[in-house]
Amino acid sequence: MNVLIPSLYPRSEELIKKTRDFDRNRIDEQELEKYFYKDFIDFINLQNELSLKYYNPGLFKFKDLLRPFTLVLKNSIANTLIRFEETNTFWRKLEISDFDLNYNNFEIIFKDYLYLDYFSKTNENLINKKILITLPSVFTFYKYSNLTFEQINFLLLEFCKNLNSYLVNTKLSKENISIVLVEYLDFSYSKDFELFKQNFEYLKKLLNELNKEDLELFYFIYSNLNKVYLDIFSLEVKGISINFYRNNLRDIDFSKLSKYLLAGVISTESSLLENQEKINNFLNNISNYFDLNKMIFTIDFIPYLLPRSIMDLKLKNLVNILNKQELIKTN
Repeated sequence: MNVLIPSLYPRSEELIKKTRDFDRNRIDEQELEKYFYKDFIDFINLQNELSLKYYNPGLFKFKDLLRPFTLVLKNSIANTLIRFEETNTFWRKLEISDFDLNYNNFEIIFKDYLYLDYFSKTNENLINKKILITLPSVFTFYKYSNLTFEQINFLLLEFCKNLNSYLVNTKLSKENISIVLVEYLDFSYSKDFELFKQNFEYLKKLLNELNKEDLELFYFIYSNLNKVYLDIFSLEVKGISINFYRNNLRDIDFSKLSKYLLAGVISTESSLLENQEKINNFLNNISNYFDLNKMIFTIDFIPYLLPRSIMDLKLKNLVNILNKQELIKTN
């Protein structure tokens, strides 16, 4: 099924409890690792049950998207709390005193954070499916770190180059991987809007370099796009997201979108399940302008804002609605 759920999936209540136990020295790291892995397996099983095309490994080990990079950035620390967008959650600012990479540690990210060895051992299940790797995009990385744009681009490119080198020694290939660059910018704020407009070339340059690595790329952004959608549509990626709740779909010229549309129809700002009438209304609004067979369904923002049980239900509910309508087909 063409449903793609990027970024940080909610931890289970059991894992939340065990991380607290670890913080209070009630269990050791080896014991905690069992529960991280259990959350991963449970989420993979759910995605199998729903026949999703894109496997998200869940990214349960860190509470933001930048901290994994402390493993490969020498002289780095992530301590200072920064409020994540307009939510009641916090990320830790990634700060470096000097820019230098520990290349040996990329493998730790691939094995222990993304669990690529698991997928390599079960690669027969990846026929017509993809492993979805979520990376913080240029402006997200910039907002929540002290790295320069040049350093960010270099780091993300090296990540993908090392990923390709790692895949050579597994049963996986580039064809098994999709990269989604998530951009947490809100263009209703002038600071975010100016950051994007003034530095847009860095994003284009990054995508140009990443495309040379021959990896499938998606670009995910949650903001209202009315001021910038033509810039976004010009990006060299397979698909681009549109938040169906923050955007007036009638204001967007979908005829300008030649790529796949990641349709943000699952709301992470409400615990209520989406109903079929609402989904139909969304689709009817754009069906005259866009080929629905080039649509991939997704979330509107970041999944970890909801409890695990609610997010699971929303995912099952969407698949059930789309199954009834027979709108999702394998590309």
